Amino acid sequence: EDAGLLAKAGHPNPVVMPHGVIPIPEDDIRPDPSDFTIGSFGFLTRHKNIDVLVQAFARARGFEPRLRLKLLNCMLPNDESREARVVIENLFSHFNLHDVASARFDFVEQDELARELAQSDLLAFLYGPSNEPARGAARIAMSADRRLLCSRSTVLRDMWPISHVVRSVDIDCVAEAIISLAQNPVLLGLRDPDRRQAVQWNSYPRVAARHAALIEQMLDQKHDNRRAA
Repeated sequence: EDAGLLAKAGHPNPVVMPHGVIPIPEDDIRPDPSDFTIGSFGFLTRHKNIDVLVQAFARARGFEPRLRLKLLNCMLPNDESREARVVIENLFSHFNLHDVASARFDFVEQDELARELAQSDLLAFLYGPSNEPARGAARIAMSADRRLLCSRSTVLRDMWPISHVVRSVDIDCVAEAIISLAQNPVLLGLRDPDRRQAVQWNSYPRVAARHAALIEQMLDQKHDNRRAA
């Protein structure tokens, strides 16, 4: 859509280049098989609906006690992010989740983040409407080789073919999806081949090669135009 808008505005040759993915090296860190851990991470903003995830998790635990929740959402220095943190902490207390859920609001370095993500069975991104075009957190999730649960937000559109997608960001709907995925291993792994293939297609070496080919093509065209002139 952005490329289309650029073309309508008069740009002669808009090109869409994918966000690169760096696969996280495999190691011995795996989710605890006796639990089913749902993770989420990224900067703590209102449109990411972390509060909805917490409430859906609390509801789903009434049907699936193996569920655990791990939040790694870095709080930003603004009122919106601080308010979101207060809401999450109050929900933890309201639903008495401190023994089965954890939340970190500091910035987690990449190596530590990789270890934390490796301990999750499912990574959830329940984004709502937003003008934010970036989806770096979802791309990092792809690299972690963990199952994804996404909303229908257009920000996540390119993630839909490789993710489980909820019908709506509604507490009951999200809780139902969590229960279904936790209790059905076949359903949980349904998107594994497509997701792993997408990681290969969008690996940084391949994205870099596309950039290089595009630059060479543009230089060749510029050279040809000069010769023709």
